[in-house]
Amino acid sequence: MALASAKHNYQRAFKGRRATYTTADALTGFAPDTVYLILCNPPFHQQTTIGSHIAMRMFQQVKQILRVDDELWVIGNRHLGYQSSLKKYFSKVELVASNAKFTILKASS
Repeated sequence: MALASAKHNYQRAFKGRRATYTTADALTGFAPDTVYLILCNPPFHQQTTIGSHIAMRMFQQVKQILRVDDELWVIGNRHLGYQSSLKKYFSKVELVASNAKFTILKASS
């Protein structure tokens, strides 16, 4: 369902542009320095466990596969504090937009 939603939203927002969609265990299997843009809404719960451990693993993996000066965009609930977490892995972290519930962040090295 998440993949179908991502495809639908991308096609609505970027008509005529191509994108690749992949399902995997986070970013396992991607070669270093091969990705130039990642759009991400990391899960903060796994069954009954709530936390940021999945997002932290993903952020660390993104740092390894993202090409220099390319971008990770993250949307997440404000209370998860992704901005400070991203600063552990990326030199540039910018707040793009926010409201009372969500933040959109852009990170790059």
